[in-house]
Amino acid sequence: AAVVLALGALDALVADLIAGAVPAAAKKGRIGDRVEGWVKEKPADFVRLLSDPDPHLALANLVRERMANLTLQRAAAIEETLYAVLKLETPWGAAAKRIGAGTTGADVKDRLDAFVARRNLIAHSGDVQPGKAALAGITREWVMSGVRNVSEIGEAACDAVAKE
Repeated sequence: AAVVLALGALDALVADLIAGAVPAAAKKGRIGDRVEGWVKEKPADFVRLLSDPDPHLALANLVRERMANLTLQRAAAIEETLYAVLKLETPWGAAAKRIGAGTTGADVKDRLDAFVARRNLIAHSGDVQPGKAALAGITREWVMSGVRNVSEIGEAACDAVAKE
């Protein structure tokens, strides 16, 4: 349960951070190509925001709507969406510093993707390893390490958005 909850929380956190940061990013001219594409696709939706009593909240909510079908758990999806919406660089290096012990940004990304892949194996294949009949063992250490990695990515993403 901790594996699923950690990744679900990361997905929700990253989506909410991005959506909530769009109004401030727009003021600074730091909106990514994806938002510009949304405006071109349905300009009337964005024009309507001008008459909303709280246009900043309305913009954030519209971005949440547009991102509703995204899953922000894999490293590539997080990277691409952070940049495409906010022109923000990735949180991997900052998360690595938070973890310490010689951890690199590449390590953080690799661990995240391995954690997601294993979660998918657990959820969709009963954790039976490909080509084997036996279940893979789930250790407390593996769960705690993965959850910590996910937590530090979330904290680093919060820090990155707060700096903008």
